[in-house]
Amino acid sequence: MTKAAALFAALLITICALITPISAYAKYQDTASQMLGGICDNKRAGGSIQGWIDGTLTDNAGVTGEWYIMALAQSGSYDFSSYEKALKSYLANNKVPSPATREKYALALISTGSTDKYITDTLAGASGEKGLMALVFALHIVNNGYTAEGVTAEGLIGRILALQKDDGGFAVMGSYGDADCTAMTVTALAPRYKKNSKVKAACDKALSFLSNAQQPSGVYKSMGKENCESTAQVLLALSSLGIDSGKDERFIKGGNTLIDALATYRLQDGSFEHIKGEGANESATYQVFYCLTGYERMAKGKSAFFVFDNAKPPVNKPDKPDKPRVTERVTVTKASSAATKKQTGKQTKQQTEKPKGATALSEKTAADTPSVTKSSGGGAVTSGSTKKTEASKSGSSKTTKKTTSSETSQIKGSTSGSVTETSLTAQGEADVSLTDTDTQTEVQSTTTTAVTVKMVDEVYHETSIKVYIYIGIGGAVLIACVVLIIKGRRNIKSYILIIAIGGVLCAVTALLDIETKDEHFATNDSSSASESAGQVTVSVDCLTIMGLRDDIPEDGYLIPSQTVSIREGETAYDLLDELARENGLLLDIKGSDEMIYVSGIAGIYEFDHGELSGWMYYVNGQAPSVNSSQYILKDGDIVEWRYTKEIGRDIE
Repeated sequence: MTKAAALFAALLITICALITPISAYAKYQDTASQMLGGICDNKRAGGSIQGWIDGTLTDNAGVTGEWYIMALAQSGSYDFSSYEKALKSYLANNKVPSPATREKYALALISTGSTDKYITDTLAGASGEKGLMALVFALHIVNNGYTAEGVTAEGLIGRILALQKDDGGFAVMGSYGDADCTAMTVTALAPRYKKNSKVKAACDKALSFLSNAQQPSGVYKSMGKENCESTAQVLLALSSLGIDSGKDERFIKGGNTLIDALATYRLQDGSFEHIKGEGANESATYQVFYCLTGYERMAKGKSAFFVFDNAKPPVNKPDKPDKPRVTERVTVTKASSAATKKQTGKQTKQQTEKPKGATALSEKTAADTPSVTKSSGGGAVTSGSTKKTEASKSGSSKTTKKTTSSETSQIKGSTSGSVTETSLTAQGEADVSLTDTDTQTEVQSTTTTAVTVKMVDEVYHETSIKVYIYIGIGGAVLIACVVLIIKGRRNIKSYILIIAIGGVLCAVTALLDIETKDEHFATNDSSSASESAGQVTVSVDCLTIMGLRDDIPEDGYLIPSQTVSIREGETAYDLLDELARENGLLLDIKGSDEMIYVSGIAGIYEFDHGELSGWMYYVNGQAPSVNSSQYILKDGDIVEWRYTKEIGRDIE
């Protein structure tokens, strides 16, 4: 072989070596685009994306679709005015207890370009909330330029980094990192990665954890099961940091990239499975959609997914309202009826014109953003977020039949998905659709007025209780000062100290959320107009520990088996929460309503009877693979909450 021939051969080999990875990468990106297009085609059902926004997503604002809206806002130029009005109407008529869910709604509003006060009010309320996911979502809001008294990026980051586990991961509970929670946390920290050395160090440690946690097939596990959502969340985290997962060897295992792994969960109609073989799952589908949207934004050199293009933060730092809930409710109430009538009929008309400035995603892509849900049910084998709340407490086993659809409390969204406190796949209908008739509009107006009055009463009652506390503190300070005078002490510092202590006590009282037992157990009737979606049979039992403790009814049932009505989109946890309130039973939970872990019912807790003991839920005799707050009930389901001593092995 001549020298020229040898040089030519070497050049040819070099060119082939370069072309092969380029070709493979092009295929990698093409696969991502195809998956996005498949989801969009599935959801818009032959119509336009704008029609999907003005139709299905607007009609179900607040109940489903918030993640899709965020993804659509980050992938093209669309008109979100109808959705924004519908979501604001929903928020005016429904009390949202979960901080993470409130923050999700705030993020949805931000993505549409809304300047509604709900955003800053929600951020202000997050300052005292605990739990990883509430902090993560609050940081997303701050990353978009919003501010609130007592909430800073530095403060949120400090609290988040303090929750990092020894293995480098993050989790809502336990001593070990979880892939979902770790990925979601990195996504929130990503905009600060290059600006904050502590954030960079924490993220690098988390990336090492994620690399080690990846399976040979390229997927990730959550709650011990390989699943679609965990894999999608890692893809978004890497994309948010500007890391191309198709090229980074740390995240290619066995020749499989994250996109390759996600493709194995895709079904023929474009939807995705949570776990292979289980069929289409809404949470998996919208999480893949918005995570792929984040990947495409990274590939095009755009900002991270949660740094919204349409964000319009206020120029000036907002004042902290004295009574944000009342002010907000009253304001929206005045406009509620008129806004609804104005949009009557408009929402059912799908617009077929492609919006000006729409990107190539137009007819192919739409996105449902991921929710924050765990992939297991409540009880010993599930895991939720760290917030712990009480529902009610009583030793009584007396039960009351659950109210019918016309008497039920507000519609709650449901979720299903992975362990990333990502749940955020709600299914159901808003209690008053904007496409309703004038009669339904009147119902909405009446309901809104009732809710406003109730909110005012609640705040007034809480305020009246606090007034008595303030009077008590003032009286104690006065008595202490009188005692000092009687004892002849004239040192002014002593009086200043007593007054300062009184001031601190008053400040602490002002921050407390005080409610009476009746208020705590009262059911929310703000969505009484919702229609029944059928009936299910439900029970709560402690049969496995009968005779081991005195606080269990003789028959072993805290709630005997009974048939009750359910609402559209109601989850297994929603039903438990309502029945617990009706029967005066204490619920101890960890997490938000997107990823709830039931640690105790009626004072009976996990680990009370061994390391493997706790609460599990069953539907039709099987323990679902998704969190109880993600499992959407169907007509005819049989739901059982059961206490186990051995992770279900002792339950027949």
